[in-house]
Amino acid sequence: LNRIQALNLPAVLTFYLPNHAWPKYLTIAGLDAQNVYLDAGDQGNIIAVDRRIILRLWSGEAYIVWKNFFSFQGVIGENSWVGAVKSLKVLLRDLNFTGDFSSGSYDAATREFIEDLQRKNGLEVDGVVGPFTKIVLFNEKADFTKPSLLDFKAETTGGGN
Repeated sequence: LNRIQALNLPAVLTFYLPNHAWPKYLTIAGLDAQNVYLDAGDQGNIIAVDRRIILRLWSGEAYIVWKNFFSFQGVIGENSWVGAVKSLKVLLRDLNFTGDFSSGSYDAATREFIEDLQRKNGLEVDGVVGPFTKIVLFNEKADFTKPSLLDFKAETTGGGN
C-alpha cells in the first residue's frame, strides 16, 4: 500500500479469498493514515476499511491506471533512442534539471537526477525511467491533470469496518 500511496493514483487491488475459485477486485478511491477507501461499485458507495484488514487480505497484486503524458516508449536509459532522451529532458527541465539539454545522451547528470527522484519517492534506485519512475515524473509536474488518492475526501464514505 505504501507504493500505491507514493504513486498517488487510483488502483485496483486483487484479493484471493478462501473458498472462492476466482479473484475478487476492489478499487481504491482514497487513502489516509488509518483507512483505505474502496469503491463499492454497485451504487457509487465508498466504504472505509482499516489498512490492517486490507493488508491481511490483499494478495499484493494491483493494477494502476495512469496516463503516459509524453508517450514515452519502454524504459529510458543509457542506450535509449536520442529522441526519447531529448523528450525526457524537456520534462526534466520543468522539474529543475540543469543538465545538458542539447544532447540526446542519457548522461551522468540525467542518471543522477533520476536516481534522486527515485530515492525521494521510495522507488528502486536504478537510474532508468521505467513505468513507476514515469508516474513519479508526471506527478511532479503540476500541469498534468490526474486523479489523486491523497486528495480524497473521507466524508464521502458510506460506512465501513
